[in-house]
Amino acid sequence: MCVPTGEFDAIFFEQDTSPLHQLLIISHELGHLIAGHRATEALDPAASRLLLPDLDPALVQRSLGRSNYAAAEEREAEMIGSLILRRARSGRDTVSESPLDSRQAELYGRLRHSLEHPDW
Repeated sequence: MCVPTGEFDAIFFEQDTSPLHQLLIISHELGHLIAGHRATEALDPAASRLLLPDLDPALVQRSLGRSNYAAAEEREAEMIGSLILRRARSGRDTVSESPLDSRQAELYGRLRHSLEHPDW
C-alpha cells in the first residue's frame, strides 16, 4: 500500500513473504506513483467523518482508496513495476538524455530520496 503525505510517499508491504514478492509489491506501488494514478473515492467525506471522526477525511480517502484503481491503472502499474525491476537487475543507466520538466524532476527527486533513505 502506498500512503502519500505532504512530505513523502510511504510504501508498506507484507513482511511475511519472500524478498522477491516484497520487491514486486514495492515496484508496483512505485508504478502507481510514477504514472500519477489517483485512487477512486472509497468513502465520501461525510461518511468518513461519521465512521472515523478523529481522522482527517483526506487521510482516510488516501488510505482506503489505495486499492480502488481501475483495472487499466493496475495493469499499467504492474508493467511499470516490472520495468523497474528489469532495469534494476540489468544494472544499466536509465537517465534520459533529454532534460526533465518540473513535474518529472520533482517525481525523480522524490523517488530518489525514497530509495536512498528507505528507513525514513
